[in-house]
Order: sequence, then structure tokens, then C-alpha cells
Amino acid sequence: MDSVVIGGGAWGTAIANLLAFNSRHVTILCRNTGVIDSINERHVNAKYLPTFPLNRNIYATSNWDVLKNAELIFIAVPSQSMRELLQKVRENIEESVQIILCNKGIEKGSLLLMSEVVHEELPKNDVFVLSGPNFAHEILAKKPSFSNLAGSNKAIYHKIASALSTETFFTKYIADINGTQILGSFKNVIAIICGLLVRIGAGSNTLSALMSLALEEARSFITIKGGDPATIMEFCGIGDLVLTCFSDKSRNFRYGYRLIDSYNDNVLVEGKSTLESLYELARVHNINCVLTKMLYTITRLNLHGMDSFEQDIKQELNSAFMSLLGRTKNP
Repeated sequence: MDSVVIGGGAWGTAIANLLAFNSRHVTILCRNTGVIDSINERHVNAKYLPTFPLNRNIYATSNWDVLKNAELIFIAVPSQSMRELLQKVRENIEESVQIILCNKGIEKGSLLLMSEVVHEELPKNDVFVLSGPNFAHEILAKKPSFSNLAGSNKAIYHKIASALSTETFFTKYIADINGTQILGSFKNVIAIICGLLVRIGAGSNTLSALMSLALEEARSFITIKGGDPATIMEFCGIGDLVLTCFSDKSRNFRYGYRLIDSYNDNVLVEGKSTLESLYELARVHNINCVLTKMLYTITRLNLHGMDSFEQDIKQELNSAFMSLLGRTKNP
């Protein structure tokens, strides 16, 4: 089975390496010539994962024509690049090809999930979403890892799962593709809040309480997108939330931790762009999303130095928590 992974970052590379255990033909399609050369010549992604040797069945290229022979296409590019990418490559993709989304986010403006963007650009292709508590370096280190594959066709799930599964990587089928994507997007926002809280000295009590409040807010977003709140208990839900929110290896956690630092304004993380879309989604549907609104407000505060910003943040946090508890002041 020929598989193509679009995206030569850490996550795309980890997925390609999984696929290469079960296939002799796995291609990484990316633009970075340095990544392409290091994979083809030295069998390592020198830019993103320099210490992990890759399976020699992996070939990297920037030639879109490789999509014409693919049976499975895994997409691991930033969500805000999704539509532009699909418009470039759709002429090379057969209708029988399964698309597996490995990115997380909500399109700005349209407020569409990534699967909805695919359905607009490739209306006849089956779409699945791969999501779970997975760090690329742990997968490459062959540490046991678990993920959900969400989609409407369970028969096709088995085909994709057989391509991905190894002795240390396991998948579980769920039908709730929308809930899976909402959770994958929302957890990045909560991870930013966690990083910010740790930076200003919050303890385990506060962070643990935040998880409970976050799960309730996630339920609201899942519902308005027609998902199943029970998906919260899956790998793509509570599993991914815990991983992303409590690890300093999480890019979104680190972004929140460094939010005070001015250089952080140009850092690219999915949670940063997703925040605006979730805020707008809540506004359009008139739902109560106190945590999302709180972070949205904080990111727009004028930064007048560490002390002033910390005080502003604490005021926003106190206001948000009191609102969530139905209080106007401390008892």
C-alpha cells in the first residue's frame, strides 16, 4: 500500500516512520530541501528529529506527482494552510484515496473544522482524523502510544489501522469525527492557559480545577458542532488534554508560559490561531465559554511590564473563576 505524508515536521515524520514498518513505499511530501536531503541521504530528519534514525523505506520529495499513486494520504501541515494546500493538490488526488487528517484547528473566517474544509475541496474522498496523546519523539523512541482514528466508515478504519499499527502504536476507532476535532483544537487553548498559570505561580490545585472546568466548556463546543460529549473520555479527549497541558514539551504550554515575553508574538502554535476561531464560534452560537473568553481577553491586554501584566492576568482569572462558580464575589 502506497502512503504519502504531506508535511515534513516532527509529527509528519513520526507518522511516516510508523507507516514504513508496514509498507515498502512511504513518501514524505514537503517543501524544505534541507529536510528532503537529510531524509533521503542520511535517513534522519536533521531539522526536527536529529537524534532518531528513520526507516529506510521512507523517501522525501517536493514533487506533487507522488500523490497520483497514493492509496492513503496523511496531512500534517498547520491548519490555516489546509485549504490552500488542498486547492494545489486536488487535481492529483483520486476519489478512491482516503484522507487522514493529523492536524488540529479551526479555519479562520469560515469556522469550519478541517474535515469540513476537505469535504468542500475534495467532496468524494473519505476523511478520517488521527488524534491522541502523542509526542513525535516518543513514538520514534517506540514508547507505547495510543490514538483514536475517527471517521464514518469502520471498514476503512481497519485498512488505515493496519497501515499505522505497530507493536508500540495502537489505534481505536470512534465515529465522532467532529467531537474529535473540537477536542484536538480546544485542548491547545487550555494548554496555553496552563502555561500562563504556571508562569504566574499557580499550583496543582488551580491547574487540576482548570481541567474540570475545561472539560465542561469542551462539552459545549462539541455539542454545537454536532459531536458526542462522550468523546471527551477517549484518547483524543482527556488523554490528549492531560499530555498537552501538563508537559513542558508541549508547544502550546510553552507559548502560554512565555506569553509575557514580547518575542513570543511571532511564535507559530495551533492554539494561537484556534483561540480566535473558538472565540468567534462561541459568539456566533451564543454559548458560555468563560475560559476561551478569558484567554482571548488576556492576549489583547497591553503589556506594560511583568508586574502590571501579572496583575491584569490575575484579575481576569479571578473574574473567570467566579463566573464559572456562579459568584459575584468571594463568600
